[in-house]
Amino acid sequence: MSDFYGPSPFWTNGSLYPQVNSNYYGGNPYPSHDADPGVNLTILPNDLLQLSFAAGNGNLSLALPVLLMVLNPNATQVTVQCSYPLSGQYDRLQRFLFYGTLIVALLFRRNGLIALAAIGVAMTYSALAAVHLLVLLTWYGWGDPLGENTTYHWDSNSSKLYGDIDLFGILPVLTATAVMLTPLICWSSTIRSHEARVVMVYWAFLIFAAMVPAIYLWINSHSWELNIIESFAYCTGTGDKCSWSNLENNMSMDSYNQCQCTDFCSLLSPAAPLRAGTNMVAYIGLSISERVVNNRINAIAKTYDFIFIIWIFALVQGALSLLSIQSSPIQVRNAIFKIFNADRAAIVGFFFRGERRRRILQRSHIRNATTGRNVTTFRKMQLYFAKLSATTYLVITVLGAIVYPAVFIVTIVLNELVVDRYPVSEQSDAVGAWSPFVGAGLVIIASLILRLNTTFVGKLSHAFNWTLNFLRYAPEDRPKNQLTKRQRVSRTGHDVLGFWATLSDHMWYVVRLRVWSIRTQLKLFGEWWKDPENLSDPIRWANVIHADLQQWPDNPTWTQVRDYWWAMEPGRPKRRYQNCSGNNAMTRVEIYAETEMQDTSGAGESLTKGPQGEEVRVNGNEI
Repeated sequence: MSDFYGPSPFWTNGSLYPQVNSNYYGGNPYPSHDADPGVNLTILPNDLLQLSFAAGNGNLSLALPVLLMVLNPNATQVTVQCSYPLSGQYDRLQRFLFYGTLIVALLFRRNGLIALAAIGVAMTYSALAAVHLLVLLTWYGWGDPLGENTTYHWDSNSSKLYGDIDLFGILPVLTATAVMLTPLICWSSTIRSHEARVVMVYWAFLIFAAMVPAIYLWINSHSWELNIIESFAYCTGTGDKCSWSNLENNMSMDSYNQCQCTDFCSLLSPAAPLRAGTNMVAYIGLSISERVVNNRINAIAKTYDFIFIIWIFALVQGALSLLSIQSSPIQVRNAIFKIFNADRAAIVGFFFRGERRRRILQRSHIRNATTGRNVTTFRKMQLYFAKLSATTYLVITVLGAIVYPAVFIVTIVLNELVVDRYPVSEQSDAVGAWSPFVGAGLVIIASLILRLNTTFVGKLSHAFNWTLNFLRYAPEDRPKNQLTKRQRVSRTGHDVLGFWATLSDHMWYVVRLRVWSIRTQLKLFGEWWKDPENLSDPIRWANVIHADLQQWPDNPTWTQVRDYWWAMEPGRPKRRYQNCSGNNAMTRVEIYAETEMQDTSGAGESLTKGPQGEEVRVNGNEI
């Protein structure tokens, strides 16, 4: 009777209702637990128990098979915790699809069709997660109430005062988006010049706004709890792994499945916002995540402490970058320098113009910066501080562009290890889990059809016409000047070796171009450090680098001056193949590469090709 009695014998003969509902036992979370059903317990010798109960309304025989299953002495009943699962929106495959769209949007941001589809999916998914979090913040209490059971702090009636488990599915989405979005806003010239830039701004603002409470709740997770209720699982497996002691202390998803366990968590459904009609599931996550996290809990905790700092820094930098989304990091650096280096005349000139500015300067005895300046110790210190501040911003931005991709990978791996410990509403083989991948694949196939349909139809038509003409005409009717194999390959665009040679040359060109760009950027930074006052203003910079001012507009833009400066830099690498970029890389391809089929007798009709590739019959006698 040791398994029945537990650590100490507290079961007695008599009514079960007060015993089961006591906090000492753990309480009764199941439906109708507030009414005594009149079930009595009698403990007999030799490990025998007797339950006495009255037959109620309905067909009691329908419940007897369940009683036989639960009371089977060869089965094992073990404790299992129950909670609401992650919503289907945040299942494992859904998150992986989201990570993939983020990576595709970043790598192919210059390819309009692919980037548009990928960024659209990523924006929709992450924006929905952000809105979901804001709704959860409003409808849940995010506390640790005593609940219905004051010993274990659970409540079988309502989960509203607790937190919601979906936070652990939302945070990976928001953090991955923020880490990717920050360098994209800072450096992407495509975003700065795109007409949909304003949509990116609102999307980024929503993500950064939701990141603040998400990080706060994650850091302060000790101040709130999930509504986790204890139930039991019925296991029919045998062996040491399925013993009561092993399942009670080391329950995992692997042992749960191998021991053929069935839990009764689905009987529990406390009221919870956004979960109407949803039942609880066993609080069991992915076994591999459980093992990795349990074996490396200290290392993961330290990594989280470090990664949290980077998340917060990315959040602050991304929010500030929204203020200058139309400017490049170099322009922002110059603006920071001019702000910190501004003297009193420049400050007055920012607010007042024309004659009013002149009178204010005269009454305040402020010298105009363009007419004279005393090079005092204060001005030198101010200049150095302005240079140092602007350089610090630029260095941080450059380091961010280098560090954030690695942080993005670490963020995904770390979050997935932790999030996979929580139960999901659907396993990976369910249609709701893998159907988004099929949908994404169909979108990609549709884009490929849209891009390659003309080429495919043209080649199919060419093959059909060639076969048809081969059957129509005898060998003596075919032209004598057949194309050689090399000519056919060149005209149809199937030169595999040439393709790989062009691709390798293009890759080598890209590497050399990046090296030249970095060297030029370092050179330009050195010149800016020597003369930041002139090189931080496009008009003054134009006066410095260009002798013939008549060729410049009255107010040259930063882009004009920058492009001119880059054009003056020597050593820019050149392509070997000028047609190796863009969508027209194989301009020599002739889809309708077909020779004439003519009547060699010199009379009658002959088959040739029209200007649009159509078959045209020509009467040789008329020619």
